[in-house]
Amino acid sequence: MLFPACLDKGVEILLDKLNRCMGCMREIDDNLTCRYCGYKKDTQNHSSHLSPETKLNERYVLGKVLNYDGESVNYIAFDVEIQAVVNVKEYLPDLLCARDKNSDNINVLVGNEPKYKALISDFIELYRQLSRMRTLRNIQKVYDVFEQNNTVYAVTEHNTNISLKQYLSDSMGELETKDALELFKPIFPTISAIHRAGIIHRGISPDTLFVTDKDELKLCGFAITSLRALGTELSPTIYKGYAAPEQYSPNSFHGPFTDVYSIAAVLYKTLTGTMPPEAAGRFVNDNLIAPKMLNNNIPQGISSAIMRAMNLSPQNRTPNMDDFSQHLSKVSIAEKEIVNEDAAVESEEKKKPKHMLVALGITITILLAIAGVFLFFLLSDNPPAPYSFISMEDESSEVSSDVVSSQPEPSKENSFLMPDLVGRVYNNVKNNTEYQKLFTLKEEQEFNEDYPEGIIFEQNVEKNKLTERGETVTVKVSKGAQFPKIPDYRVGSNRMKIDEYVLLLKTEGIKYRLQEESHNALDNDDVIDTSRRPGETIARDAELVVYYVKNVEEPPPDDDFE
Repeated sequence: MLFPACLDKGVEILLDKLNRCMGCMREIDDNLTCRYCGYKKDTQNHSSHLSPETKLNERYVLGKVLNYDGESVNYIAFDVEIQAVVNVKEYLPDLLCARDKNSDNINVLVGNEPKYKALISDFIELYRQLSRMRTLRNIQKVYDVFEQNNTVYAVTEHNTNISLKQYLSDSMGELETKDALELFKPIFPTISAIHRAGIIHRGISPDTLFVTDKDELKLCGFAITSLRALGTELSPTIYKGYAAPEQYSPNSFHGPFTDVYSIAAVLYKTLTGTMPPEAAGRFVNDNLIAPKMLNNNIPQGISSAIMRAMNLSPQNRTPNMDDFSQHLSKVSIAEKEIVNEDAAVESEEKKKPKHMLVALGITITILLAIAGVFLFFLLSDNPPAPYSFISMEDESSEVSSDVVSSQPEPSKENSFLMPDLVGRVYNNVKNNTEYQKLFTLKEEQEFNEDYPEGIIFEQNVEKNKLTERGETVTVKVSKGAQFPKIPDYRVGSNRMKIDEYVLLLKTEGIKYRLQEESHNALDNDDVIDTSRRPGETIARDAELVVYYVKNVEEPPPDDDFE
């Protein structure tokens, strides 16, 4: 234990006379409903969970259930010894045990005793390891681990921060690259530290990362391995879009690369506003789009680093968090060098000879003199109506004074700075609830050789322009290239597999037909050739024939001899 177990009489009295809301643990009066959180005094937890005001370890008073999964139940609680709000996590694998109807004890279901004991050992080991790492500021702290009621309880820091999921929602769904890297940078060494201790999180997602009031990320939601993979003894909790592919198989090995995939997927979501496709589905149809294709403002190096970290194969994926951090940092350093070069150019501009300023002053004086002469003739005889000008091309036509009347600027209370939509997926922008509150979106589709299908390539309101709320913003959305280029099926001296090549064709919007051929010199599923030469353009309604290897395997020899 991290805190002494012996309690004096004063603590015992506090346990009996704790006058706090069981929903938020704030001090309350005798009202039936909490004025802070609205929790009603007589509200009960589910019958399989411990009741509010249950006392544990002669120290903790439990409140309402915050959340639960196939591994455990998480309660808000109050530590009377240190007078602080905490969380208490109770080990309660629902497929292996059940609560006794007449007590708080846990009864293991018949035949599940070995599994229950094995997993409870994993639970104890995990939280004891985390308790020794409580000096890490970017993870949820673990204060205490104790046994009671034929199960184990872990006391953790009470989380009052907002989830990254909510934080992104409040930020219109995504962050600028610079802001995202500053937010994520401190979490990388923290995750590396828990990896060195032998802990793999396996559940990193916008739901388990929280943003503090100091704009720092904090990792929560730790769990034993069996909760984070399919086909185990527990009801799994898999974060679709963020879980690595090896988590979909009970026999696959997990390692630091598993968390690399997840944190890269979270960064993908943070930069693009788009949740990555589920890893299991990518084996059938790998439709993961590079971040830069979704948001053109993302540097190519960052986009490539994320794609490498989200490789389906653990062997080809970025192996650890340190390497992933370095890949991102190299791009950041390169960007800083560019900024420094720009600053140097600006400095040189400032060092231009002072006679340039003198020449500028003379020019301005001459222009003022010309303007004075013009004004003299303008006001001498029969001047035109104020602020109306005569066209030099047609002296008989007059331009209305409305031309020079300035439009009123929108008020700051009812306006916003127009975001940059170019390079974004139209459907994501259209479905963004924050954008829907600001402006009405109008779509115009056109063929475009530079942007893939479904990507915005032009907007009629400039980015960062102060814009009135409710204004209609027209965007041009790419229908893809009108005559896309046929991609090459050769990568160096190697040939693409048919599945890889088909994915490229789908991305380009090219119709295709597959033709099986036998080939002794190539492997099965290698692309042999195409009906049109790679690099040529092809009409969208035309069909490309793709020839690939499908060698008929010889049947095994018959062992029966007559």
